[in-house]
Amino acid sequence: IEVKVYKEENNRLNNEINEIKTRNRDVSELTSENERLKALLGLQDSLGYDTQAALVISYEPNNWYDTIVVNKGSNDGVSVGDAVISTNGTVGKVTETGIGWSRISSVLNDETAVGVRIIRTGELAVVEGDSELSKEKFCKMSFFDKGIDMMTGDILETTGSAGIYPPGVVVGTVARIQADSDGRDYAVIEPSVDFDNLYEVLIVTGVHEW
Repeated sequence: IEVKVYKEENNRLNNEINEIKTRNRDVSELTSENERLKALLGLQDSLGYDTQAALVISYEPNNWYDTIVVNKGSNDGVSVGDAVISTNGTVGKVTETGIGWSRISSVLNDETAVGVRIIRTGELAVVEGDSELSKEKFCKMSFFDKGIDMMTGDILETTGSAGIYPPGVVVGTVARIQADSDGRDYAVIEPSVDFDNLYEVLIVTGVHEW
């Protein structure tokens, strides 16, 4: 009888411990979500453009984060071509919309290109997605002058010159510089956005003229 009582008591205590752990985890997750939403609201207020906050609801099944689906669409004023950013930087642009959803091509997508400026030097280039690098969650910077002053660790921001992205939004950091099979130099870029932990975004729905 005592063994049975001990087992029942042990099960009860284990259940209580699991409930406490669950509650603590829920509180921690709510706290993190609250902090993220506060930061997003701060970004929204600082931009000076019309924006629509949206939640990330899925990624394309290739696990490379090159295409993202969010829960806002044409009914919310979202249009194809709208820039998408987060508190950490440039996410990508809207490529398809439905009534209550939108599909975003991220900076990792090989159909996405962003005009950038090297913050340290002011020199210009283009960051674009690359199907191979996207598997590592990297993209690349090309179309720059041979003698460009560039080094590992340089931070890149949007120029706003193409009329899609607002100027001055961080895109990423130069991770390494290498040459392709034809001997042309390009830089491997680590995006500023952590796509593994991207939960909310801002869609810039204002006029595409910066």
